[in-house]
Amino acid sequence: MYERQKESLRCLARSYPAVLIAGPQQVGKTTIAKEVFGYLPYISLADAFVWDQARLDPKSFFTHYDDGAIFDDIQHVSELLTYLQVAIDAKHQNGRFVLIGSQNFEMNEQIPEYLAGHVDILTLLPLSIAELQSEKMTIPELIISGGYPRLHTEKRENVWKFYSLYIQKYLEQNVRQYHNVDNLDLFLDFMRLCAKHVGQSLDIVNLSHDLGVDMATVQKWIFILTTSHIIFLLQPYRPYYCNFNNFVDLPPKIYFCDTGILSHLLNIKLAKEIETHFAKDKFYKNIAILEEIKGRQLDMPPNVYFWQDQAGHEVDCVSRRGSQLQAFKIEAKATMQKEMFQDLDCFQVLEPSVNGCLIYGDDTFTVFSKTEAVCPVF
Repeated sequence: MYERQKESLRCLARSYPAVLIAGPQQVGKTTIAKEVFGYLPYISLADAFVWDQARLDPKSFFTHYDDGAIFDDIQHVSELLTYLQVAIDAKHQNGRFVLIGSQNFEMNEQIPEYLAGHVDILTLLPLSIAELQSEKMTIPELIISGGYPRLHTEKRENVWKFYSLYIQKYLEQNVRQYHNVDNLDLFLDFMRLCAKHVGQSLDIVNLSHDLGVDMATVQKWIFILTTSHIIFLLQPYRPYYCNFNNFVDLPPKIYFCDTGILSHLLNIKLAKEIETHFAKDKFYKNIAILEEIKGRQLDMPPNVYFWQDQAGHEVDCVSRRGSQLQAFKIEAKATMQKEMFQDLDCFQVLEPSVNGCLIYGDDTFTVFSKTEAVCPVF
C-alpha cells in the first residue's frame, strides 16, 4: 500500500532539504515516513519527555539531529522551526528532514513560510481504488469502507464503529482543540448537512438557514472541514482565454475526501443501501473524482475542476496536466448509452483538444472513449 506515495516522497526528498507530510488523521503519515526514511531517527514531539526537552532548550535539543531526523507533531514545539531553518542554511543537503504535519492549519502554513524554498509538501489522502485492487471489492463496497489504511490492513469488519470513533476523535482533538468550537453537536449536524449536499454547489445562505447559524459561522466551518481534509471544494473550470459566451461563474461543489466518512454521515451501513440511495450518482462521482485527485500527489492542490455551461451541460471532472486536458463524465449506470457523451461533445466545442472519457458502471468502473475501450484508470 502507498507505493505511489512512497515514490512521490522519495522524489521530493531528492529535491528539497525538508519534506512536510500533511493529511487527515489516521491516514498513515507516520507509517509512510518511517518506511521511506527508516535511516533517519524518529522523534515524536507528542511525547511529554521529548516535548519538555525541546521546549526548555531547543538549541541544545536540535544539535543532536544535525544529520537529519523525522519530526512528528512538530506543532507542539514551533520554536524548533527557527533552528531547523538555521541548520538547513548551514548545510544544504536534500532529504535531511521530514516533518509530519498536524491538524493545526496555522502551523502547517508556518512551515512553508519559515522554510521557503527548502520544503515541499506531500498531502497524503486515504488509499485509492488502485491501491485496494487486491481486495477485489465492488464500487459500493469501496464507497462504504473508504480508504483509511487501518480498516484494510487490520481487516476490520465493523466499519461503522471505526468511523464513529474516527469522527468523535476528530471533533474532540481537532474541531474543539485547534478551532475552539464548543458546540460539537451542532458542528456534527453541519457535517451531516454537508454530506446531504455532496456533489452540489456550495450555498452558504441555505446552509446558514438550515443550520440556524450566521453565514460567517458557516464560512468558518467550511474552512475547518477543508483544511482538515474532511471535504474538498471542486472549483469550476475557467478557460485560460476569455469566452464569456461559454463560461458561467459558478460556486464550487462539495465533495468528501473519503467516502467512508460520507457514508457514515448519511447513516449508510451496508453496501447494498447505496443502490437505492438518493445520492447514489453523487457517491460515484465523488469516488471517481477523488481517484483523479489522488493521482496528483505532487500537484496539490491539483488542477481538477468541473464544467457547466449556460444551457446546463455539465462535465463532472476536468483535469489539466500541463498542456494536456482530460474531461470525464461519470455515471452510476451499468449500461453505456450514446446520450452519455452529449455533455462531453459540448465541452469539446469549447476545448477541441480535450480527451473526453465516459466513466460508468455498477460493481466496477469502466472507462470508455467514443472510439475505443480505454484501460481503466480508476
